[in-house]
Amino acid sequence: MSERTPTVEDRLKLLQEPQFGGPRALKPADPLKTTPIVVSVSQIQEYDRNPRAARNEAYDRIKESIRQRGFNGVLRITRRPGQPHYIVAQGGNTTLRILKELYAETRDPKFQSISCLYEPWISECETLIAHLVENDARGDLIFIDRARALLDLRRLLVQERGMALSTRELAALLRERGYSIDPATITRLDYARETLLPLIPLALRAGLGRPAIDRIRKLEKMLVRCLKERELDQPVIEEVRQWFLLCLSRHDRGDWLLEPVQQEAEAYFADLCGVSREKVRAALGPADILGESGGEASPSAPVSTYEHPRSPGSAPELPQITGEEPPMCPRPRQSLAL
Repeated sequence: MSERTPTVEDRLKLLQEPQFGGPRALKPADPLKTTPIVVSVSQIQEYDRNPRAARNEAYDRIKESIRQRGFNGVLRITRRPGQPHYIVAQGGNTTLRILKELYAETRDPKFQSISCLYEPWISECETLIAHLVENDARGDLIFIDRARALLDLRRLLVQERGMALSTRELAALLRERGYSIDPATITRLDYARETLLPLIPLALRAGLGRPAIDRIRKLEKMLVRCLKERELDQPVIEEVRQWFLLCLSRHDRGDWLLEPVQQEAEAYFADLCGVSREKVRAALGPADILGESGGEASPSAPVSTYEHPRSPGSAPELPQITGEEPPMCPRPRQSLAL
């Protein structure tokens, strides 16, 4: 028996049936160009690579202003491919956190849905660069936060390119991408993160900045140079350098000062050499000249990577910073004559 020819009603019914076993809800596509949109704050998350780790000093003032006047700005957002939520694309993490707090406290709709500018996703590197540029433009990023963000960015760029980057190559690449930073600044940031952060975390997180970091670095270089000029063995030079780094950690505090460190170094050298502190001070130079600008030299070896000799009596390993006063390094076996 021949099959019945489908009627018009049969064909309409087939067209109305869901395909592939059930209906499919298609997710709306994100805009392909910069587009103004209104988004609920619950759909936006802070940027998880945000360079700012320290709390914004103006947080309470900003919150009170938004509470009284509402949010009249525009938040720049983007979205990683395949992710359900938006993230802050360029600055604005503090603002987003405040809006979420205010909505949770008041349930006022004016804190729930906000005007945003959607930026199409480019890459992780470009988003982090955008946040760094925005923070640098405002000038409110503490030195160590900038140093840690730069390390994160460098790792992303190395992963993206599949090859290591020298300091000059990194500076040139960042300049091409709209983030102007010179090699000397990168070297200074590396020194703060690699050498100083394990030693004086309290001072750095309290906002210790470039002038003080330059002074520390110059004093360390002067100490090492003073020893090298007297043709001492490398293990002895490294032993004294390790003492200096431990001296820094003993003076770690929020209101950090270099002068007590230099005074302790002068006393240590005077005892080591059997001479007066005045003679040591003349060899090292006064503390108040250490902040003067000068040519950038290569950074000293960071504590975490320095390969010092392992012969008997050589410099000890730096201890973990725990808040307890670290021990003094032993006096070098080789005499030092000024």
